[in-house]
Amino acid sequence: MTEPAKHLPENEALSKIQWQFFGTLTFKDARLRDKLEGKPDRVRKMMFCAFGREIGWNLCRGKARWFEEYCVNVVRLEPGEVSGLWHYHFLMDSLPKPSVNRSTCAAMEAWWRKLGGGHCQVHVFDSSLNGEEYVTKCLNLGDHYESRKFAGAVHLMLSPAFFKVMKALGRSTKRRSAMAARQDRERGPAETTFPGAMPARAGAGITEA
Repeated sequence: MTEPAKHLPENEALSKIQWQFFGTLTFKDARLRDKLEGKPDRVRKMMFCAFGREIGWNLCRGKARWFEEYCVNVVRLEPGEVSGLWHYHFLMDSLPKPSVNRSTCAAMEAWWRKLGGGHCQVHVFDSSLNGEEYVTKCLNLGDHYESRKFAGAVHLMLSPAFFKVMKALGRSTKRRSAMAARQDRERGPAETTFPGAMPARAGAGITEA
């Protein structure tokens, strides 16, 4: 029986983003697959950055700084459940909407292999299922559900643009809360209505028995 995912602070934050793509990236170089820390970790991160720049160059009008400044993404490094080989899972947003299709997924897979990566699979994120459970729940139900594996991630990397979006969402939430509070004050205390009470009529007075 699969255990439910632990609730972590980042789980809820991840579910607030309208993600466009989800992918799994593996490594051809055995050193990058076998070792966790040191030079292999630096090389893995450099490869993902190069992957992001390739996406920006090809899909975002050649913007050199698109990946570093505008791309909302989260990357998790984890070992394979059977092999124990290290690989990446990623969620990505911020691409032009016309690019969100299967052809782009195939292009991303080709760019990763061109950079020296191993096997990879990229999918269009199913926004109809977006939510904390879909994004973060750790279920072993095949690659289609790999996006649930972000829960409990120890090796989780969040892009600078991700934090910018979170701050913007936080400010928006505060503004809505302040506006609702102001409207409540302007309306004044709510009238108390008792069950079965008749509405008061204008000019109605008290009649003595």
